[in-house]
Amino acid sequence: MSTSIVQLFQFLASQTLIQVHVFLSHFLWIKQHQYTQQVDFAQSKSELQLMAKNDLAMIKAENERLVTEVERLKQRLREEITRTQAGVRLDLNLEKGRMREESSKQELKIKEVDTRIEQEIANLKTNIQASKATTLQYLVGFGVSISSFRCK
Repeated sequence: MSTSIVQLFQFLASQTLIQVHVFLSHFLWIKQHQYTQQVDFAQSKSELQLMAKNDLAMIKAENERLVTEVERLKQRLREEITRTQAGVRLDLNLEKGRMREESSKQELKIKEVDTRIEQEIANLKTNIQASKATTLQYLVGFGVSISSFRCK
């Protein structure tokens, strides 16, 4: 009986040891699995942070590129406005010059017409004076001939 009890205790002890061994093995597997998951999680977290950092850098670079592009377009617009204003000023100045030139031509024509009118007036005065003199000569001649005709 005592051997049977000892054998029973030995059997129970070996079974308990097996159970403890299985439990510890399972516990170690769980711990190892937990550690692997933590490492995987940390790696995934690190990858996500790196991706977020890269995305942020890409967004900043794209934003900077867009800001630069907007500034370039603003400068181009300013230059185009300046060029257009210069063109308009040039056109206005050219038009003013043409108007002055046309005005000068008109003034020259007016002076030419005035000169011709003055010449015509002078010619008319000369003709009138010549006509007066001729008429006066005829009148004097007529008066002298009438007086000489009467005297006879």
